[in-house]
Amino acid sequence: MSVLTAVVVVIGIVAFVISRDAADTGNQAGGPVGTTPTTIRTGPTIPEDQMQSVHDPLTGFTIKVPRSWQSFETPVADIRLVMAADENDGLSIRVIPIQTPATVDNIANFKAVTDTIVFGNERARLIQEQLVRLNGHLTYHYVYTFTDEGTGQEGVHAHYFVFEGNRMFSIVFQTIPSQDFPRWAAVFDQVAESFTVGTPTVTTTTPPTTVP
Repeated sequence: MSVLTAVVVVIGIVAFVISRDAADTGNQAGGPVGTTPTTIRTGPTIPEDQMQSVHDPLTGFTIKVPRSWQSFETPVADIRLVMAADENDGLSIRVIPIQTPATVDNIANFKAVTDTIVFGNERARLIQEQLVRLNGHLTYHYVYTFTDEGTGQEGVHAHYFVFEGNRMFSIVFQTIPSQDFPRWAAVFDQVAESFTVGTPTVTTTTPPTTVP
C-alpha cells in the first residue's frame, strides 16, 4: 500500500477505543519536556540545496521536504499535505481544531486524544513516546509499528502532534517495511524539525504550494 496508508490510519481511528496495552509501555506525560525529538538517527540527512519549502496558506504552516518527494491530491480538506518519498514511504499532515490551547499545565489532558489516534489501531506497537518542543510548540512524538492491510507487511509511523493555539497538527511519516525505518529516521527528523506555523493568508481551501 502507498503513502496513503498514513492518511487512512489518521482518518479512520479517531473514534476507536484506545488499546492501553501498547500505550502503557511509553514515557508518560508528567515528565520533563524535551527540546528535540530523538529517534534512531543512523541514516544521512538531506543537503539543504536538495530541500524545498512547502507552504500551506490556509493553515499557515511551512515545512521543508526533499525535492524528490512527490505531492498527491488530499482526500479531505483537513488533510493539508500528502507526499510520497517512494512507493511505500512518505508524509501526511492533517490539522485538527481543539477547543483549548495546549500549555505545559494542561498538556497531559490532550494525551488521551493522541493515544486514541495512535492506538485505536490495535496492531500498533509502541517503540518510543516523548513530550517535546518542536520549534517552540508543545508536541507529542510517537514512533510505533503497524501492519499494512494491503501487503501484510509491518511498517513504522513516526507521528508528531504539534499544538499551536486552537489547532493540533498531526504529522505522520511512514515507512514500509519496518526494516527501512533506520534509513529514513534522520530524514524524517530533519523534515519534522523544519515545521513552522505562521498566520494563514487565505480563507479558502487553497492547496499547499512549493516555495522557491
